[in-house]
Amino acid sequence: YHTTKTLYHDTSLSCKMDQYDNFYNFTIILSQEYFIKGLTLYFSLKNQIENFHMWICCIDEVTFNLAQKMNLTNITLLKAAEIEDEGLLAVKGQRSLQEYCWTLKAPLCQHVLNHYNEVSQLFYCDSDLYFFSNPKPLLESWGQHSVFICRQRGTDDLEKIHGQYQAGLIGFKNEENSKKILNWWKEKCLERCSATYEPLYGTWGDQKYLDAIPHLFSNIKINEDPGVNSAPWNLVMKNRHSVLTNGDKVTIDGQDLIVYHFGSLLIINEDSYDLWKLEQLAFEPSIISNIYEPYIYQLKQTIKMVKKQVNSNSLSPFFSTVPTDYKAKNPLQTTRNNKKRLHHHE
Repeated sequence: YHTTKTLYHDTSLSCKMDQYDNFYNFTIILSQEYFIKGLTLYFSLKNQIENFHMWICCIDEVTFNLAQKMNLTNITLLKAAEIEDEGLLAVKGQRSLQEYCWTLKAPLCQHVLNHYNEVSQLFYCDSDLYFFSNPKPLLESWGQHSVFICRQRGTDDLEKIHGQYQAGLIGFKNEENSKKILNWWKEKCLERCSATYEPLYGTWGDQKYLDAIPHLFSNIKINEDPGVNSAPWNLVMKNRHSVLTNGDKVTIDGQDLIVYHFGSLLIINEDSYDLWKLEQLAFEPSIISNIYEPYIYQLKQTIKMVKKQVNSNSLSPFFSTVPTDYKAKNPLQTTRNNKKRLHHHE
């Protein structure tokens, strides 16, 4: 891996990019609680492709130091302090960790695009995404557009509060129109970025602002593929999709599942998970067996690797912070010999 103490114009990255027709650039934000999920996202990409680079922005020292120890390839580690300017530092103390990570998204994308001229396009991913197949269709559908956004495809009630588009997977080109949009989003999030819906302003987090982008700016790609950024809010809540496994591919309504967003999934401990912490949902058995069980198997592989690095059996700082008597709304218990898996990374 690289750290950004080296020269920004990383010629080894340019050389690597030159070897491929397509090259994928990703950036994610990691905190301790999301470390296992973020690493699992990284491995899901690495299982699919070699032609990518990922910038990982670590919110705390523990995360940064542990990520350094993991000897990951195709990554550049960043500390949040490298991105923080006066604007970010002014709001940092007033926001929860979740709200601050949301506020940091646009500045992180700006940082990568501004410091790495060789990067022509960049996907920001929430760290609880997972790639089930090759990301090539993302790049193909983006095409010549400036910005790539995905429809939420949620229920009307959900979209009224959380917006029509998903901020968990969003792409920006390294060009003027895209940078103008990215800067607009950054300024909006600095002004207001609350985890509670604010009807007076019509805002929720960093995400509701995306509703305005197709109206205010041009050349926006709106992706509506059911296999891209599939998630509980469009797959489970709507509950009318066919989810099957075809060979080593998972399909939704006959389309390959490319990337799934495991939003609001809690890792309570190594063997206990809450698939959706917000309310009880009707998870179809086909969704659990084809999507959730393989993902949880991968989380458990990552947990094994992290245990070796921290030299401890207790990974509680890396699990969800819940009360000891926590009752999962959508529980999934696993056993030590759970064999449900995709390509594993042991």
